[in-house]
This record gives sequence, C-alpha cells and structure tokens, in this order.
Amino acid sequence: MYNSIVLSGPQLFLRFAWPCADYRLALGKITESQFDNLKLLVDQVREPSISFLGVCFPVATEALLRFALSRGPDNHDLMWRKETVFQFWRAHTGRTPDCAVMQAVVDLILNGLVPRVMLTNGMLTFNPYGLKLEKGYKVLVHRSVIVTHDCLPVG
Repeated sequence: MYNSIVLSGPQLFLRFAWPCADYRLALGKITESQFDNLKLLVDQVREPSISFLGVCFPVATEALLRFALSRGPDNHDLMWRKETVFQFWRAHTGRTPDCAVMQAVVDLILNGLVPRVMLTNGMLTFNPYGLKLEKGYKVLVHRSVIVTHDCLPVG
C-alpha cells in the first residue's frame, strides 16, 4: 500500500514523528483525540495540516524550522518541501540516543503477523509502512521503526 504512494513533505514528517506519538500521549503532551487523529492520518496516508503537526510535535517542528533557516534565510518557505524534511530527519540526532534517526542495513526480513526486520547491527525493527525491503537495503530508522529507504521516498 505505502510503496505506491508519493508522500508530501508534511506526510514524510509525520512518518518520522509518528513513533513518538505514543510517548507524547503517555506524557500528556498530546490528547487522546490528537493521537487518534494522527493515527488516522498515518493509517490512511492523508495530508496532515502543518499547524496540527506543530501542535502535536512542537519541538520537532521548531527544529525543522531552525534546520531550514540554517541553510539560508530564504529557506523558511522551503521548510515543508519533502527534500528539506528528509534531510532534516536524516540528520536528526534526537535529545536521547533512542530518539535519534539512524541509518542501518537490512540483514533479515522476518515474516509474521508483525512485519519485522533484523538489521546488520543486530537491532530488531518494525516495518509498519509496508516498505518493500531486501537484504542489503539501507534504511532510516526512528525509535525501532523503519521509516524509509535512504533515499527520497518516491512511492
């Protein structure tokens, strides 16, 4: 399903941020209603509003703005372009090690009820977006979730 979809910048942002939503809910940083709305946007691959992303993920949104502006003062308008969002998350070191986005290599694909992937570094990850993966593929991982291949997702 996800493999045939071309993502917008806000959709790609949400894909990376989504693994943090349950933590934000547990900490009371977002409401149950906001969490449910985020889940619906992810599950149905719908376009999230930028203002809603800002409310649900204010730290990441502010960091994206700083990242875009660090590339030049005229880049504020380019903040939500897919390429900018991708580059931001690819460079994201997170506030804690488990929050960092890391590049890894697929070692083994485990079929079952939950799509899991073993990486060459021994980490067990999840492939909830149904990406077509093969051994040797470079992937970007955030909080044990494979978000995308290490290239711009083109569908």
